[in-house]
Amino acid sequence: MTKITVYRYDEMNSRVEAEGWFTLEDAEAMPEADPMTAARHAQAMRRGEPALGVKETLYHTSQGRWVLKTAWHIDECGRFVDDESDVDPHSGGGPRYRFLSDADAIEWLRRNRYEDRIQQYLPGLPDERGPGRPEIGGRVQVRLGHLLPAVDSYAADHRCSRAEAVRLLVIAGLGNDA
Repeated sequence: MTKITVYRYDEMNSRVEAEGWFTLEDAEAMPEADPMTAARHAQAMRRGEPALGVKETLYHTSQGRWVLKTAWHIDECGRFVDDESDVDPHSGGGPRYRFLSDADAIEWLRRNRYEDRIQQYLPGLPDERGPGRPEIGGRVQVRLGHLLPAVDSYAADHRCSRAEAVRLLVIAGLGNDA
């Protein structure tokens, strides 16, 4: 069993203290959707674009915690390498692990197209709502024909929308039972 210690790092990116640990074999690993490769790194550098030589993997531990592994893929000579095993861990270039909050994990999962894992591990989250007013009751579509001008006039007189005018007229038609 591979036990991974998770550290907290300060603003200088130095280890401050151990925050906990997890067992690698008991955690589900989710690699990032579009990791940086040596070829993409070289291509971005030639174009003058920023290219971070990092590869991220998110783990969901058996204790229900989220751990983000960040591996820098630059060796001690400053060369980009595809395999983190080529990086000397004593040079400070090895992978770093840090705990994430549920909110940070959700953001990472969405960015890397793991929506199914959000439903799997965080099923109690409410569905996202789009912009606009939430639906009140079911939608009813009615053709008003020659009554439409009268409904619009009622809406103007009562300073409300056409939909609100229809609701008010239906309530009035039903009496106070509604």
